[in-house]
Amino acid sequence: GSASLQVLVPDAPLPPPFPTNRPYRAYLANMAVVPEARRCGVASSLITLAERIVQQWGYDEMWIHVNVDNPGAQRLYEKLGYTKVSEDPWFFFERRYLLMRSLKPSAPLPRPNVTLG
Repeated sequence: GSASLQVLVPDAPLPPPFPTNRPYRAYLANMAVVPEARRCGVASSLITLAERIVQQWGYDEMWIHVNVDNPGAQRLYEKLGYTKVSEDPWFFFERRYLLMRSLKPSAPLPRPNVTLG
């Protein structure tokens, strides 16, 4: 599996270079797992590791987009504690939900089930 961690403004009304007064946030992008490795804990482990890194960066929440037509990923993110913040407008070619999870101490992080070495 693979993913990218970024710091950006995922809920900005317009993409860069347009200005926004919304805060920068930790954002997980380009999450992908090869079909043969799906439903084996790879995505959950990547997300858990990303959440730990985000906390080390000093952020107390992580944001992610998921395509509206990807119910499997939506179920995974919901199981991990992500909640829907917004939805892309109807005129977007590939519509997505914007999800967020609080990483504050009251929201315990699951332990990764994969050893990185």
